[in-house]
Amino acid sequence: MEINKTDTPGVFKIKFAGTKGIPNNMDGLKEALDIIILAHLGLTYTFTFNTWEFVYQKTWGDCLNMTWNDLRSLNGVSK
Repeated sequence: MEINKTDTPGVFKIKFAGTKGIPNNMDGLKEALDIIILAHLGLTYTFTFNTWEFVYQKTWGDCLNMTWNDLRSLNGVSK
């Protein structure tokens, strides 16, 4: 996870580096951060997903038992 300043004072951007898709316990993470950060600070969240180029490299057999969400967030490991 990366935490970076934004152009807006008091707002920080949280990026989930090395993870594709939305983390499983995102609601729990948001609640925990809301408790520990100062009330005047804001957070934005950035997620990454696969591009068509990544999906294009897969075969039908690779994707046969996957959902659309699986393809969007697959981290390069064949299931």
